[in-house]
Amino acid sequence: TKDAEDIVKDASNSGWQGKALAVDGDDIEDLNGLVYVEKIKGTKKTQVNLRLKVRPESEKKLLSILDDTPNTLSEIKGNPLKEDDFYSDILAGVKTLNHHVKKGDFDYNKTTIDKLKELKPNLQALKNSTDTEISQMAKEYLTAVNKVLKGVKDNKKYRGHFSQYLRKTTKATSKKKDTLPYKTQKVLYEHKQNKKGDIIIEKTVDDDLKKVMRTDCSKDGIEYRIDLGDDIQAVYKPWTDGNYYAHSGELELKITGTADSKTIERLIDKLNDLGLDGRLASPEDQELVYLYKQAYLVKEDTSPAYKKVIRSLDKANATKEQRIKALRGYWADKLGVDDISSLPD
Repeated sequence: TKDAEDIVKDASNSGWQGKALAVDGDDIEDLNGLVYVEKIKGTKKTQVNLRLKVRPESEKKLLSILDDTPNTLSEIKGNPLKEDDFYSDILAGVKTLNHHVKKGDFDYNKTTIDKLKELKPNLQALKNSTDTEISQMAKEYLTAVNKVLKGVKDNKKYRGHFSQYLRKTTKATSKKKDTLPYKTQKVLYEHKQNKKGDIIIEKTVDDDLKKVMRTDCSKDGIEYRIDLGDDIQAVYKPWTDGNYYAHSGELELKITGTADSKTIERLIDKLNDLGLDGRLASPEDQELVYLYKQAYLVKEDTSPAYKKVIRSLDKANATKEQRIKALRGYWADKLGVDDISSLPD
């Protein structure tokens, strides 16, 4: 887009200062992202970076993507087995047998009966399963299939009642989750030098916090190095006592490539892979954040009247547009004006 192209152009020309852009409406603090470009020492390549601060309440979205704790899947007592692909076919066999014996025409559904014959090898194999529930199901179903086939041969009804096999005990199994490749480590920064307004980085040399902060008393810090694929790496410093407040929630996406609008769009899009809303913030997003921040700055967010409005909006699951309208109205009443947008800057 033209906006993205202008941002990249400004970022390239701004050296270490970079260029701010408004990203997302809910997960990123103050909607603020910083795009900046660094030169890689010894090459003609550049590294394009997108730095943001994830709100504490949104961090769980990102961490859930990295959580590789296996899911526990429970097969509940009294439910059919997940391996049961046989019941409906056998039931159809019982029904066609009983129906045509009762009519006396013995014109059984050939497709249904042939299907039962096809089930037998699979049931024979499952009968030898080490899972006692599967083995028992196969045995009972084999008995039922043979009874139907014998009934067809003798033109006699199915003897007894056929019902689906239901699990006798509850079974819990673990299933590994698909997660992004990542590693946890102490905070490290690529070694950087500022030369005539350009940031030069050494990709093979890392500086820890003690060196960056020039003190032996600093924390080591904690960060996640996440491989997002497509040659894009994310570095995230979680909200934890192990990190300084200023670093907590810091998310940086990096890619070695050309500083153009497509590169920025790729970085923003990768936020979705982290469970965050990867998009440029809309004017509505920006206005709503402004209205919230204004209430916070003047401590209006602690007043009973303001809290009542917010509770009402939350209860109604109000849209952004509805929230903006309600908060505009609140401030208009508070300031005694008809329209707050007409107020001078």
